[in-house]
Amino acid sequence: MRTVSRNTDAADFVAALRSCKTGYDVFGVLKDISERYGYGLFIVMHLPERTDLSLSDQIIITNWNPELVRAYDAKGLFITSPVITHLRKSVLPYSWNVEELNLDRTDDKAADAVQLFEKFGLLRGVYIACSDRYGQRGAVGYAGSKARIDEHAIAELNYLSLHVYERICDISDATSEMDDVLTHREKECLAWTASGKTSAEIAMILEISKNTVNHYLAAAAAKLGTVNKAHTVATAIRRGLLNI
Repeated sequence: MRTVSRNTDAADFVAALRSCKTGYDVFGVLKDISERYGYGLFIVMHLPERTDLSLSDQIIITNWNPELVRAYDAKGLFITSPVITHLRKSVLPYSWNVEELNLDRTDDKAADAVQLFEKFGLLRGVYIACSDRYGQRGAVGYAGSKARIDEHAIAELNYLSLHVYERICDISDATSEMDDVLTHREKECLAWTASGKTSAEIAMILEISKNTVNHYLAAAAAKLGTVNKAHTVATAIRRGLLNI
């Protein structure tokens, strides 16, 4: 994958995105884009259906702290999110700061939202509306402590975010056929391994024997041509076979 620097311009970022082969590659370029425009945090997500209740189910790529995502969902902040409300109404970029944003909440959870976002450094940011070739809508968001950026920078971020979302969708389409490479059980065992669980712990969670867990892990390694658990997990993640 092509490397970029903090001084990279939009054309170089687009070239880097086009060379991305995996979601992990896109993650790296998106991190550079975010930092280039003064933000440290980013999220790429699907625009949820009105019946969807959690942010975690909509995330495609993010570097948000997992504790933030868990707390956000546990407090029920997603259902009446002003960001989601705006994205459903408009395709224009949406700049926000945490206090003004949560004044628009239609529930009594504004204080919870402000406290949580301030704790994790999401003070200001911008969301860019996107869509894929099938009309599925989504968004790319950037956040941090940076003051509001100017219209020129927002226009550049809008342009780059469209490329980010399209590249992620292209990679997803290209790897969708590979989902059948690993069975559901093999993916489960790998996902729990990635989270730090031992074979014995996974066996208890899935209510199967330790030997069966090891069988699934060995089968996954054979299919992916890897040499140990860590190598198997890393390869599965790079190939987009695990959603973790």
